[in-house]
Amino acid sequence: MKRLLVATATCVVLAWVTPARATPITYTEQLTGTGTIGGSAFTNALVTINLFSDTSAVSGSPGSFERNFGTATVTIFGFGTATFTDPQVWAFDNPFAGSGSTPVAGISDITASLLIADTNNVAFTTYDLRTSIGPLAGPVAFNPGALFPTTMGNFALTSVSGNTSTFSATTSAAVPEPATLTLITLGLTGLVTRYRRRRL
Repeated sequence: MKRLLVATATCVVLAWVTPARATPITYTEQLTGTGTIGGSAFTNALVTINLFSDTSAVSGSPGSFERNFGTATVTIFGFGTATFTDPQVWAFDNPFAGSGSTPVAGISDITASLLIADTNNVAFTTYDLRTSIGPLAGPVAFNPGALFPTTMGNFALTSVSGNTSTFSATTSAAVPEPATLTLITLGLTGLVTRYRRRRL
């Protein structure tokens, strides 16, 4: 029994010191826009685009183009929240592009090869999508009239009030990756089974 307890404690300690951890992160692009969703028009409504992912999905390196796929939603004040049905929606940071070469960060639909919306701000020069930031405001870029499929029908922006938007990223508490949890569970199950067999 003593050996079982020692082995169990060792497994728990190893699980917590393992570097394989994913930190949930939400990227948000927010603006006041005019457009349509599912054929219904909205005018100067608060539009919030969220991308839910985790930092382990970020590729690239600081100072270069970054990306991060995840589940994306759009919330339009007065209309509710819809989920983008294209799984190839990503967040990005590009320190070398934007209005007058100002760094940008935003959310884009890769399948359609179209920008949903991004924000220009010099603070994105060294940002790498792996930490919290903002909200940071700046000139907005988007594809006017471009249709993006959602669970409420196609979403499209035709104009943005003040030609500005904000971008932010918020991290949550880190959680063990599924593979790590599986290994811990299998190890503990094996130890318990071995102990029970010895007692029989």
